[in-house]
Amino acid sequence: MSPLPMAQAAPVTGGVGVVGGVGVVVGGVRGGAGGIEYGPVVDVDGADPAFGPDTFVVVEKWESMAALKAHAVAPHMAAYGEKTKDLVAKRAVHVLTDA
Repeated sequence: MSPLPMAQAAPVTGGVGVVGGVGVVVGGVRGGAGGIEYGPVVDVDGADPAFGPDTFVVVEKWESMAALKAHAVAPHMAAYGEKTKDLVAKRAVHVLTDA
């Protein structure tokens, strides 16, 4: 089973920098142990329904739950969480698998 997390983050009002800051995390994740896919995405113009402005979703795929759990506690993830904690109003991570 390859876990497929979908992580969503929505900013607080005026939370500029949440979407742009995720680029720092991408560099720390890609090429890391157990990571198959990792990429932030945003709504296309005119999407209906839409996640909303400055909201992003990270589409991920990991070799195993152990690799996903290691990623979740990695230093670059802790640093990103600290950097954006006052900017994020809502964060959700859904871990899915193939149907």
